[in-house]
Amino acid sequence: MLLSQKTLNDFLAYYPEIADELEAKAATIDGTGSGKHLRRVLDYVSEGGKKYGGIMVTETCKMLTPNLTPEKLKQAYYLGWAVEVLFDGINMCDDILDGGHTRRNKTCWYRLEDVKMSAVNDSCLLQTAAFYLLRKHFGHLECFPRLLDIVNETMFITYMGQHLEISSAHNFKKMTIKNYEAIAARISSNIIGFFPVAMGMTLAGYKDSELGKARSILTELGYIVLIENDFLDCFGDPKITGKVGRDIQEGKCRWMAIACLEHATPAQKEIMLAHYGRDTPEDEAIIKQLYLDVKVPEIYAAYFKEVYNRMMKNVEENSYGDLKKVYLKLINDLTVSTAAGGFYS
Repeated sequence: MLLSQKTLNDFLAYYPEIADELEAKAATIDGTGSGKHLRRVLDYVSEGGKKYGGIMVTETCKMLTPNLTPEKLKQAYYLGWAVEVLFDGINMCDDILDGGHTRRNKTCWYRLEDVKMSAVNDSCLLQTAAFYLLRKHFGHLECFPRLLDIVNETMFITYMGQHLEISSAHNFKKMTIKNYEAIAARISSNIIGFFPVAMGMTLAGYKDSELGKARSILTELGYIVLIENDFLDCFGDPKITGKVGRDIQEGKCRWMAIACLEHATPAQKEIMLAHYGRDTPEDEAIIKQLYLDVKVPEIYAAYFKEVYNRMMKNVEENSYGDLKKVYLKLINDLTVSTAAGGFYS
């Protein structure tokens, strides 16, 4: 499985090489710090987590590449780490926007006393470090321009999705499934579902036309990940997920809130309007109890099953060969992820 400890250990074995390279590159620019700051950032934010995004890139390429050579295998792992470093930079920015407290069972980077808002710059450092890895290790390959296109398009879509999410917070008029699906399409469905697999497929030699066919299945996979993440943000165990959920306090347009509003009585809607998006433990507790009263967890389970079955039908009807094996493997690991605390932490 993609989430097995062996797979994770194999992926982590390449981290020292990646960190050494980036530290050495930073040292050529940072004359006083010798690249130590970037190394500290990398070591702190990379520790822990499931590395699902990077592993998905690597395993996709491995599954789709016949006669895998040692050189190609190393490229697959390096591409996975370039994506993982990019994700760490995006997550760091997301933590700041959300006012997050923990990630991967430790204090968010920006909350460290000697870091604070300089984390904005560190987020940019990590994202540009990912581009350095791409250029250094893949710049000579025919697929390099396409890899860059996928990364640039993904980042643009993701940050536009962040804008939609921010503008929808604390706005009950925008708390609709239509708006939620628009946000999902730009954040989770693309960056979690399509992006890592598309990177692995591209390194394996697949072309644009084949990526287009894969998009519908992979974006649906990403959508499932997002609604699962919304559920775990509220009802997940922080010791397992690695972070304390903030969706209720931030008043976000999330699936749980939308489901509650759709099924609540008028009196229950008034409770939602009075307490959702307020940053106190008391208000959070009231909303969580409201979710239980409205039976949101049961509604979630039924909806998850519906979307899952629709995705499986899509896979059966619209995929074949090695790609079908990749989809089924990803979906198999998806069904395991809830018990494991979700994909990302």
